[in-house]
Amino acid sequence: ITEADTSSWIDSGLIPLTAYYYRVTAFNSAGRSGSSPESSAQTPGYSFAMETVFSAPDSSYTSIALDGSGNPRIAYFDQVPQWLKYAAKTGGTWDVQTVDSINQPGQYCSLVLDGDGIPHVSHWRQAGGPQFAYSYWTGSFWDTLTLVTPAANAAYTSLALTSNGIPVMAGYIDSSGDLGIGILAGSFWVENPVDSSPNMVGKFNSIALAHGGLPVISYYDETFGNLKIAYATSFDKVSKVFTWTINDLPDPDSAGNDLGMYTSLKIDRQGLPHIAYFDGTLGALKYARWDGNAWYFTTVDTGSGEGQYASLALDREDNPHISYYDPAAQDLKYAKWTGDTWITQTVDSGGNIGVYTSIAVDGEGNPHISYSETAAVFLHYVRGY
Repeated sequence: ITEADTSSWIDSGLIPLTAYYYRVTAFNSAGRSGSSPESSAQTPGYSFAMETVFSAPDSSYTSIALDGSGNPRIAYFDQVPQWLKYAAKTGGTWDVQTVDSINQPGQYCSLVLDGDGIPHVSHWRQAGGPQFAYSYWTGSFWDTLTLVTPAANAAYTSLALTSNGIPVMAGYIDSSGDLGIGILAGSFWVENPVDSSPNMVGKFNSIALAHGGLPVISYYDETFGNLKIAYATSFDKVSKVFTWTINDLPDPDSAGNDLGMYTSLKIDRQGLPHIAYFDGTLGALKYARWDGNAWYFTTVDTGSGEGQYASLALDREDNPHISYYDPAAQDLKYAKWTGDTWITQTVDSGGNIGVYTSIAVDGEGNPHISYSETAAVFLHYVRGY
């Protein structure tokens, strides 16, 4: 790696909050020595570049995604006119567009970009016979489709796209207390029940597609205070109906019955699920992963309610990154698994800030986070480097 008669070496281009391991071997014309004992070093935390995307007050329910060049795109709810909006940054400029302005849309929005970088958003229209809605960019204008069944007091939508770009939306219907799913078939939605027993199941849902394109959903069972996960095991192409296997995920590290709020689900390269969530009993940010044989649970941050508004992303090595809100400090925080341990950082402490967080990770492993604040409720964006 380095020249002869050298006693030092600089390893550059490293990723923040990452452990690196080294051994030294010497060699000359006589041959090669044995390796030194292993030594390790932890790189320091990220520096964060912060921006206010939209300075008009009352922006919330943010959802972020990155295009193929790592440019941030953010869907969010503008509370003053009560519209769904979309902010896209290219170069140094943000372009803000109104996506939907009919019947108070935009709460509980979930943004996904397809393979061409085209945005798709699930959300909820609050007025006019409240309904789940799906908006997408046609190439020249925004179009919106609604699910057939009105969903009074519905909430917590999450969206995924199949490999063919077909949207699959999960949502909670408060009037019946059920978790449901809709898949777009042509120009209309086919709705499927997922979990309705006994009641109050499906809040804080997060959907992702496993290998084979079948959906997986993490969510909160409010009746029993449990974290749950639903796996679609098959799909009838004619009726557009899924069959489901549903499991409780009891956390062995928590003795309470208030687990699973603010769930955020991702599927790794092996098709295995990872979930970030809030433990309301312990007031802690938790993380669970399935290794193919068993679930493993970890406390990421704890003490005073850390973990609300949790959002999870996986990097190229399937290491988890989590953005979340600390209500005691009133700060936006960030956690990363280094391969050995969890490292946490305060990202923004400028007031009561960090609610409605959403995180994405670029190809270099750097986090991008959208979030809001509780007072002025401006839309914020931060990038780690």
